[in-house]
Amino acid sequence: MAYNIQKLHCKIQSDRALECAGVKYPGHSCHTLRHSCGTNLYRSTKDIRLVQETLRHASPDMTARYAHVSDRAEKRATRNIVPTNVSDSQYIK
Repeated sequence: MAYNIQKLHCKIQSDRALECAGVKYPGHSCHTLRHSCGTNLYRSTKDIRLVQETLRHASPDMTARYAHVSDRAEKRATRNIVPTNVSDSQYIK
């Protein structure tokens, strides 16, 4: 049995899922979930080729966006963990 999946039906179902999860905001869509998947896959594997194949990007340049987003987020998250003006020897006891 063949199913005819319509783009609008996918949008309606993804919007419902986002609403149920409490994350439906203006500008959030099914593509937001795809982007989150790509970013999280890169964060956990650091394998840009795997992300490219999973998301079926023809160009590695398109996939490189996920690496840049992840790397910037990591820099922001870890910036204040260890002060830059303190030497590592002060932490070794």
